[in-house]
Amino acid sequence: MVHLSFGIFAAEGGYELTLVLAASAVTLVLAGAGRLSADAALTQRRAA
Repeated sequence: MVHLSFGIFAAEGGYELTLVLAASAVTLVLAGAGRLSADAALTQRRAA
């Protein structure tokens, strides 16, 4: 809400960067990080 009055472009104080960061966060929440996540690397089990 703070950035709306400045327009879209981040160079002018707009909401472009905020929108991209929010979209990225929502995408990770919905899809999950998958095999590139730290959790997957730490809990990876080797096939015997």
